Amino acid sequence: MKFGTRTQVLKQPAEGAFHAAAKLGFDGLEFDLAREYTGDILWTAEGRRRLLDLAKETGVEVSSVCLGALWGQTFASDDPTDRERAAEVVTEAARFTPEMGPKVILVPIVGVDNQPPSLGVERWIEGLRACAPVAEQTGAVLALENVGRSPANSAPAMLNIIDAVGSPAVKAYYDVGNGASLGYDPIEELRLLAPHLAQVHIKGARAAQLWENTLDMTAVARTLKEIGYDGYLVFETKATEPDASEGAGRNLQLLKEYVREAYGQ
Repeated sequence: MKFGTRTQVLKQPAEGAFHAAAKLGFDGLEFDLAREYTGDILWTAEGRRRLLDLAKETGVEVSSVCLGALWGQTFASDDPTDRERAAEVVTEAARFTPEMGPKVILVPIVGVDNQPPSLGVERWIEGLRACAPVAEQTGAVLALENVGRSPANSAPAMLNIIDAVGSPAVKAYYDVGNGASLGYDPIEELRLLAPHLAQVHIKGARAAQLWENTLDMTAVARTLKEIGYDGYLVFETKATEPDASEGAGRNLQLLKEYVREAYGQ
């Protein structure tokens, strides 16, 4: 098992995030491609080289790449130009992410307000079918995440898209906190997604800290052991004030205790 965190949890730019993560004992960092993605550090070869240099310097790897850009342009959009930009984001990420080391690309299934979910799902399936071949060629994994504004935010709905796309490169990135916030049972959802599970986001309901006990993390850890999960657990908790590192470190130690108890390590 490896432990990671999104850079936003540490409230640090890239260089500071790598050093803070190393000091706290994280194995990896998840970087988020911004909505205005063309100016993001991940979008240029030079920026990605800088991240790799920092990874080598600190011993903290890039665990995964999150396509936050899809909140600005989504496959579900009624605007064809937005759908084209979404395809550009996913396709390019499928090309450059494996070059950085990780395989997993978090793909939030972002929907459109006041749109029939069936239409959003249809467009997502169409968009992913077009992008999946590139991921298959590069070894990238397009891991669909359950998010709030989505035409498919439950495990069965996610499985429907995964099955319809029919690509080994399309899997699931399950967020246990989002699942609880949306009214689903994260334990049952993890079991349903087990054959397709690429990575897991860790937080309590409504992005709470683990010590706030809004989610039964003992049950989550035991379920991950039950389904044979041995990948990254990546934090997406709220950054704590005034010291983000203090909260991140506290969460990490709690999670390691849950994992030790469940896995016997």
